[in-house]
Amino acid sequence: GASVVHVYSILLHITYKHTPPSSGGYKPSGTLISPVFDTGAVNGASFNSLLLRGGTVAGTKVRAQFAASNSSSTGSFVFKGPDCTANTHYYDSALPATDTPYEILCPGDYSNKRFFRYKLILLSNAPNYDLTPQVDEVIINWSP
Repeated sequence: GASVVHVYSILLHITYKHTPPSSGGYKPSGTLISPVFDTGAVNGASFNSLLLRGGTVAGTKVRAQFAASNSSSTGSFVFKGPDCTANTHYYDSALPATDTPYEILCPGDYSNKRFFRYKLILLSNAPNYDLTPQVDEVIINWSP
């Protein structure tokens, strides 16, 4: 018989606007933690990749971490990078001009989980802090 393959992805469009203080310049860094997202997969989902889209701003960095849980309680999420610890980040650079999805590693942490969150750390250019990164979209690809 024919096999059916389901590929799901969630597209979250975010726009942030920041007005620098009147003294000029941006903060050295800022952190954004997403709300809890529910895949609706009662038996859990597997998370495949993370893609950030935005402006390429030389001298700035965007860092990303991922977390998944079977509980929607915000305290149940542990944000991790590609080495399965909190010490590393996906991207950790200026956003590339082309779409570059990163495989979400650590299947032991992220297989068969229903809920997910992500954390972004935006780093302005040092030492002037007159440029800041831009993230327009966060795309998480997952499958049931």
